[in-house]
Amino acid sequence: MRPILLTLLTLTIACGDDKDDTGTAFTPTAGEWRWDGSEYQVDTCNAADAWDTATIDATLWDLTLTEDGFQLDNAAWTADPIECVLTGTVADCTSELMNAAEWPEDSGNEGSPDATYTTSGVITATFSDTEESSIELASTVTCEGADCDAHAAAADRVVPCETTLVGQFILAN
Repeated sequence: MRPILLTLLTLTIACGDDKDDTGTAFTPTAGEWRWDGSEYQVDTCNAADAWDTATIDATLWDLTLTEDGFQLDNAAWTADPIECVLTGTVADCTSELMNAAEWPEDSGNEGSPDATYTTSGVITATFSDTEESSIELASTVTCEGADCDAHAAAADRVVPCETTLVGQFILAN
């Protein structure tokens, strides 16, 4: 019984998570990628008001291969590239953005509010081949500071809130 367990353990390690169902190493194609058919499933943050799905689907992302998977970046993205770890044919990516709040122009408030918003996003991409994957972005927005409630009310926001966006992620070129 012991040799069988050791053999199974050895096979499990040898066929580790960096391989697809056929046992071969998997790597997505480097280049420009884009969302396709994106759709909001949950949107208590009202993200669709700021980013309609046509704009999301038209935005090109540079996919650059790394040792652990890949990075995503584009010209409009002002933060560090999004790091994605590839395990088999599934990529897990995380991102966190912090933004100091400003009062809306019509709020009647002066100065800068004591409110900092943090958007934490988790992207999961499941590749069907080297040029296409299903993709989900689940993000949560929170706020810290004494003026969070007042700012959220003035900006007609709900905080904390959640947004889930799904679609396909495909090689564009």
